[in-house]
Amino acid sequence: MATLLKDVIAIPEELSANDFVLKLSDGVSAVKATLASYVVTPQLASSFDEALSYIKGALEKGRSDAAFLHGSFGSGKSHFMSVLHAVLRHDPDARGLRGLEGVLAKHDAWLAGRKILCLTYHLIGASSVEEAVLGGYVEQVRRLHPDAALPEVHSTDSLFADADNLRFRLGDEAFFTGLGSGANPGWGALATGWDADSYVRARQAEVGDTERGRLVSALVDAYFRSYTRGAAYLSLDEGLEVVSAHARQLGYDCVVLFLDELVLWLASRTSDSAFVGKEGSKVAKLVESAAAHRAVPLVSFVARQRDLRDFLGANVPGAEKYAIGETFRWWEDRFNKITLQDRNLPLIVERRLLAPLPGAEGALEAAFAKVTREPKVWNVLLEGLDESSDAAAFRRTYPFSPALVSTMVALSSLLQRERTALRTMAELLRRGRGELTVDDIIPVGDIYDVLMDSGVVPLTDEMKQHFANARTLYEEKLLPRLLDRHRLATADDAKDLPRTHPFVTDARLVKTALLAALAPNVPALRTLTAQKLAALNHGTIATPLKGMEAQRVLALFRDLAASGVSEIHLTDEPANPLITIQLAGVDYESVLDRVSNQDTKGERRRLLRELIFDSLGVSGAGADTLGGGYSHSFVWRGSRRVVDIVYGNIRNAEELPDSALLADGDRWKIVIDFPFDEAGHGPNDDIARFENLERDGVRSRTVAWVPAFFTEAREKDLGELVCLRYLLASDDRYEQNASNLSIQDRATAKALLKNRKATLEDKLRQVIQQAYGAAKREPADIDGARGHSSFFAALDPQITLPGAPVGARLADCLAHLLDQMLSAQYPDHPKFPGEVRKSDANIVLQYLDAAAAEESGRVPVAAKDREVLGRVANPLGVGERLENAFLFSPDTFPWRKHFTQLAAQEGLNETIGVSRLIEWLDRPHPRGLDAHTRGLVIAAFALMQDREWYHNGSGPVARPPLDRIDGGYELRLPRLPGDPDWRRAVDRAAKIFGVHVTALKSAANVGRLAGKVRAEAHELQTAARELVTVLTAHREMLGLAQDTGRLATARDAASLVGNLAEEGDATGLAELLARAPMGATEEVLGRSLKSARDVVAALEGTDWDLLDAIGTMSGDQQATAILERLREAARRNEFQEALGPVLSETRRRARMLLASRVPDPSPGPGPDKTGGGTSPVGGSGGTAGSTSGSRNGQGAGSVSVRGARIDEAVQKLRAFASQHPDAEITITWSVRK
Repeated sequence: MATLLKDVIAIPEELSANDFVLKLSDGVSAVKATLASYVVTPQLASSFDEALSYIKGALEKGRSDAAFLHGSFGSGKSHFMSVLHAVLRHDPDARGLRGLEGVLAKHDAWLAGRKILCLTYHLIGASSVEEAVLGGYVEQVRRLHPDAALPEVHSTDSLFADADNLRFRLGDEAFFTGLGSGANPGWGALATGWDADSYVRARQAEVGDTERGRLVSALVDAYFRSYTRGAAYLSLDEGLEVVSAHARQLGYDCVVLFLDELVLWLASRTSDSAFVGKEGSKVAKLVESAAAHRAVPLVSFVARQRDLRDFLGANVPGAEKYAIGETFRWWEDRFNKITLQDRNLPLIVERRLLAPLPGAEGALEAAFAKVTREPKVWNVLLEGLDESSDAAAFRRTYPFSPALVSTMVALSSLLQRERTALRTMAELLRRGRGELTVDDIIPVGDIYDVLMDSGVVPLTDEMKQHFANARTLYEEKLLPRLLDRHRLATADDAKDLPRTHPFVTDARLVKTALLAALAPNVPALRTLTAQKLAALNHGTIATPLKGMEAQRVLALFRDLAASGVSEIHLTDEPANPLITIQLAGVDYESVLDRVSNQDTKGERRRLLRELIFDSLGVSGAGADTLGGGYSHSFVWRGSRRVVDIVYGNIRNAEELPDSALLADGDRWKIVIDFPFDEAGHGPNDDIARFENLERDGVRSRTVAWVPAFFTEAREKDLGELVCLRYLLASDDRYEQNASNLSIQDRATAKALLKNRKATLEDKLRQVIQQAYGAAKREPADIDGARGHSSFFAALDPQITLPGAPVGARLADCLAHLLDQMLSAQYPDHPKFPGEVRKSDANIVLQYLDAAAAEESGRVPVAAKDREVLGRVANPLGVGERLENAFLFSPDTFPWRKHFTQLAAQEGLNETIGVSRLIEWLDRPHPRGLDAHTRGLVIAAFALMQDREWYHNGSGPVARPPLDRIDGGYELRLPRLPGDPDWRRAVDRAAKIFGVHVTALKSAANVGRLAGKVRAEAHELQTAARELVTVLTAHREMLGLAQDTGRLATARDAASLVGNLAEEGDATGLAELLARAPMGATEEVLGRSLKSARDVVAALEGTDWDLLDAIGTMSGDQQATAILERLREAARRNEFQEALGPVLSETRRRARMLLASRVPDPSPGPGPDKTGGGTSPVGGSGGTAGSTSGSRNGQGAGSVSVRGARIDEAVQKLRAFASQHPDAEITITWSVRK
């Protein structure tokens, strides 16, 4: 048995309210006890150094200063100030603190001989900053210096008025006698008696006058001693100036103000934003003063656990929140900051709470070494105060984890100061004193009861509401359900249960989630999952097998959420969802009650059908009518199939007549029953109907799926979900039914109702899994008393149904059932690993075509096609995909033997009808191939057998698309060209048309060659004909021969492509191509065809008039040479020399020649007796004329011709114009008879 923790460390049996909680004034008055328990960590020593440095700086500069002492609740701010107070008073015990020696040695030089007035302030309960600071100064000085005159920090008008009234009632003699007795000896020689004259002089003196101050002090001491607690004060600025002067009179060098709980005091009044703004703005006066110089500097240390802006709730308007924020930013700019870090806490906890008892020093060390280092647990336990949370920090606080410590610190910051982290940790130890062992890690969930049982009030109204909501939610909703879960009658029955009881464990887990709702920013409580909840409460969850803790936690919260606790929300992740609790406190149930009339039998059935079909993976079923059929498409063994699904009450023949149960031909039908029925009926009644139909001889491909029935509680949940779906279907409907709530509460209630809806949907989906056999039945969900003999019944005796659904989820069960049904129908269907689409089959067909064209039957496989070929071809038996190749041969195509044997049995050889092949596909057992896979097998057979396709007796025709191969087609052995013709056709196709096929002579290859050549011929024949036409038209100019050269080749090419384009028979085309006469080689003919379009364009673009012009220049050697060069090229085939470039060169040389032959211009002839004239080009002409150049002198000339030869002049004129297309030409002529 493990050692009890109380035998290792000192655990008190009782704790007082003040244990581990220190008011600053208490720490100063009980300084020895404070110093005796104080632990100086390295970080705290550094903070003391900072604080002393600020005081030193203020003394040296003679200027006031201030610093925030920042730290979380329980970080020791009050203790820090108490120790600093003692240090400044040169307390020997303070100077003896271990860890503080170096700091004191550093500052002793300036501390020696300094007289520092240390004042402590506890602001809770003060009505103003002035009352706290100025009144506190007076009270403390009165105790420290009872004989000294008090400072005048009050507004004395009311004091003097009260004194005048008292003088009137008592009379002068009695009044001044009493006033004289109240003279304070602190005024020294001035402390003389009073009379009417001295009283009036002092009363009328200015504020700050010595005589006036003496009078105020005398009045207070003699008659108005309570005045310092109730009178009005000077402004803080004026009062601090008086305080500074007064402290100097008392002989002090500096005043240090320790302001404990200033921020907490303001935070407690955040509901009064005007008060916070007014009082908060005064704090800066601790540093700044309207006076140029204070008599002695004031140094203030202000304890602060949080920025005051963090306390401002949603009730503070934005403008006010901004204004208050600006005030505190003003503080930040003027105050220094000393941070007491939370990482001090592990060392403090170790020394103050966990110090081992004598003889037990190694027990905690040994226990800590046994803590699991499994990351899922260890990392959560280390989620502490900051990044420094590590194994060393955990060791210091063991059995408290860093996660628990950080949670306590965060929660303490939300509460009044009495609930510090140390106090809470001590209480946890005390409560577990009788049960905790040295091996136990304190679970985080235990914090909840310590907080709630303490009665501590949260700081803000907002947090008060959160805590109240948490308490209400636990006591009114969660606790009753936990008691029911563990069969406990009342909460009293659970009070004395041991820590290890399952109820206590579940309650602890729920309380951990509630803590996360109260303090969501704690690192350890963020993103709370079942795994994290288990880790935070490590060692407290009992499970049959190690590692199942998270599943147990998840089951708990799912059950609670499903039981109606809408405040619990789980995200959609199935394995490890986020778990949150919303602390709303809104009456959302009243909204749901308003739509309770929507819960009808019909709506329950419709909703359940939707949930069932969704669980089955049957999409689109929501629009179906009750009792109607729905066609569900799915993939079975790689082929897409359809099954009809009917949803209804099988027992009820009126709702589902026999006709609704019968399948449509060979297509299967599944009839799914409800998981409930009217009283007196159960699932066996539905099974009985099918058994009766089968007994009556009814045969159909129909299967009934009969579920177990819901419990009454789950049926109620179904009805509630009907109402929730109706309510939340539209915003308008929700607003109409939530009108009884405030606008803010409506939004909260809507979120809770949505959460409830999601939870119920999830729960009912789980129950559906149970009812239909996919999950273990839970007694709370499934009514075992209604009877349930079988899940399935069938009207087809061929099918063997499983005794129960097979699958992890309902969709898997449906898939297994469909497989059973179709396997009985099509036992020999190939087992494709994935769906075979038309595109997949076509890819395989491309490789079959390519392989069939190779003598080896082997082709390489592209990387992108490897998966498809392996997935389709191999299982179907239409070739085999190897590592990097595809092989199509008799050995890899077993269908060849299958079909040829059956054909031989029926005496079929030359012609085999596709209808027979389709029938043979289902021998010896049905395969049920779909259209494109069936077509792929038949197409592969045609390739392997080298058969041609015929349709309805005519052909051959092109192979149809795979999914259109039907019984109207037949496959015939082909007529093929002879070997010589085939070889020549293959050669000519490649050389003339660039069409390449393998040398393998087969129907497919012949058809492939014919198809490609025919397409090329169609493409080329128009240009080929045009080339012959243009060459013939200019044969004389080009000097072309009829039987040889370019023109003869063009005629042969045009004739060839014309004949090929018209030939419809593949073999005939191959023979025609092989036997066609050619006057030129295939390469020459091919070049003629492929260049015909370009050559025609070049010929049609030639300036034939220009060529005619130089053709008339007989005897001109240059003209003759130009034309001869052209004719030489034209006679040659295009393969020898391209004609287009030669035509261009001829045109250029002809133009240059004509331009050079135009004679120099001569004076134009004058008018003669026969008449004449001049005209620009285009005017009416005569019988002879002359041409002259443009005005810019580009050229001029003249020519004389007979009328019959006028064309020669025109030719020359045109040649000139072609050389000068932009010139303006003037024509003159004269006529001689």
